Amino acid sequence: SSTPTAVTIDPALLAEIGPPPSGTQAEPEPAPWDSSIAAGRTVLIDLRGHDRDAVDPTSRSWLDRAGASTIVVVPLVVAGELAGALVLSDGAHRRPYEEADLPFLEDVAARAGTAVAHVRSVRAQWQVALDLQRALLHGVLPALREVDVATRYVAGSPEVDVGGDWFDVTDLGA
Repeated sequence: SSTPTAVTIDPALLAEIGPPPSGTQAEPEPAPWDSSIAAGRTVLIDLRGHDRDAVDPTSRSWLDRAGASTIVVVPLVVAGELAGALVLSDGAHRRPYEEADLPFLEDVAARAGTAVAHVRSVRAQWQVALDLQRALLHGVLPALREVDVATRYVAGSPEVDVGGDWFDVTDLGA
């Protein structure tokens, strides 16, 4: 398991019980749902039943203080590959998740996966444009006799690192 890239927890809950455990401690044996998650299948973990003992004690203690009774782990598929999971938990003032909730949550995760794929695509296109720009711009100014050449780069706007770039050398006479 890896460190989450995004975690959202109700600020009031954080103030009341503190942040969740980091999850960096190694588990002696895999949880019963690990293979299902690795295979990209949604898992409903019921902390009121037999699943409770499979949750590590530190996490179980934090979840108990949060009033959680169920956790849903929904695979996050990006461009056809398992990129992570959407992990949701109920709380003291929310009803527990049920099997009937899973299709909706899977649809939400599918939409999130599409959004993540789009962001990755835009970032990749931006990187290609940046690489092309850097390849086209001279790294060193030409050395010309009897002419001083200077350059300055100004981006098209503060939000965009590209603009209409050109080099211009003007004869200023004597």
